[in-house]
Amino acid sequence: MITNFFVVSGEYLYHSVPFFPMRSRVLGILTLLGVLICSCGCLSVPSAGDFSVSDFSTGTAGSSQEIAVPAAYDRKAAEAFPGAGSASDAKIIRTATVSLEVSDFEGVLEDLESIGARQGGYVSSTNAGVPGTGSAYATVILRIPADGFDAAMDHIRTLGTVRSQTVNAQEVTEEYVDLQARLAALEHQYEQYSRIMETAETVEDILRVQVEMERVQVEIERITGRLRYFDNRIDLATITVSLREPTPVGTGIGHDFAAVFNAAIEAFLFTVDAIIIVFFLLLPLILVGGGLYGVYRFRKRKKNGKNEPGEQ
Repeated sequence: MITNFFVVSGEYLYHSVPFFPMRSRVLGILTLLGVLICSCGCLSVPSAGDFSVSDFSTGTAGSSQEIAVPAAYDRKAAEAFPGAGSASDAKIIRTATVSLEVSDFEGVLEDLESIGARQGGYVSSTNAGVPGTGSAYATVILRIPADGFDAAMDHIRTLGTVRSQTVNAQEVTEEYVDLQARLAALEHQYEQYSRIMETAETVEDILRVQVEMERVQVEIERITGRLRYFDNRIDLATITVSLREPTPVGTGIGHDFAAVFNAAIEAFLFTVDAIIIVFFLLLPLILVGGGLYGVYRFRKRKKNGKNEPGEQ
């Protein structure tokens, strides 16, 4: 309609206004053409970068159109959730391993449990025992709030003689922020599919949308679980403390008749085993040698028997 209007106006300028010079009429027509081109550009379809849920058909069954959310949803989701990728501080997972030699074994174990309680944490696990040397040992894993990590480490070092220690700080800020952004985008995509589901009319469209919603939901749950894991490791530092009593002075000094008797029995059985092995190793040689010796003796007796009548 707009195009027809400008065509009629051009014909009017060219034919119905004869008193205008030819040059003026040509300039007027060119001006109308320029306005026409600008008008067509303004009425063009929005660019593909604009976010929209398209390619969805609610027509009859058998429609070949697909359900799709444009690839631009990631950018639009980030704009819709501006706080998804922000982090006010670094995300750091702190861990430490300390090996102590302690004299008051039981007292140190109780003190470690109290450290966890005082710092707002807890004892994750305890493994203790007494080996053959008689020196008790234990491994205690503490979960301490990150802001009390340094204070807890300082106190643990005072409980005994530090034999070794390792402190690690793993920064996961980049991965954490990336997971947040992906989660926001997926949640936004899930909302779009929910709107599509409300307008779907055919069974085929409903099934396709349902499959996509289930896929997105599984991915949302996976990322949510990963974020919870990071939150737990970031909020609560992990300290592994290994305890061991010093080896008692004079351990092993003295005479133990039972130990000597057991060692003698073990040596005797070892000797018997060695004799049996050697016997069966030499048995073929013994049999062959015995057979050859028997033949030799037999032939010698037979030869001696023949020589005796001649001598008489």
